Amino acid sequence: MRQNLVSFTWETEIIFPTEQSQNNIAALEDAISALKDGNGDYAYDECLSGVNYNWYAYEFEKEAFDFQTKRMRDNAVGTWGEGLILNPGENLYDVIAFLKENYGNENTDYTEVISTLEKALENQKNYLNTAVEKENTFLKSITEKMNEIHHLHDQW
Repeated sequence: MRQNLVSFTWETEIIFPTEQSQNNIAALEDAISALKDGNGDYAYDECLSGVNYNWYAYEFEKEAFDFQTKRMRDNAVGTWGEGLILNPGENLYDVIAFLKENYGNENTDYTEVISTLEKALENQKNYLNTAVEKENTFLKSITEKMNEIHHLHDQW
């Protein structure tokens, strides 16, 4: 049951499996909208730190960022937390570094950054659809089992 109704954020907070993708989708859509309006500073300041573990990109060098990502994914193998970080996450380190480098520059071309974020958004939408399908299948299974128990109870 745990694997079907509970997952972890990248900060190991317990959430529903759909929540991480929903939060990521909201942050990515907000960032894309800001960038299309030419507001890279807003995307940098307010949006991208909320996508998976990308707040690390604001504070650490790429090597530390990659190390932490690998540690989060690999250290749960064989533990009770295995499989609770559901998706590989969106590595936006280069996007965040680009926005930091161009902070305050009103003439920045965000075309490549927007493209990268749109791909990440599509990934998150796919992850969300998968999580919803898995949850629906599980809930149908539980409902069937409960109906069987109820039917057995009625026979007594």
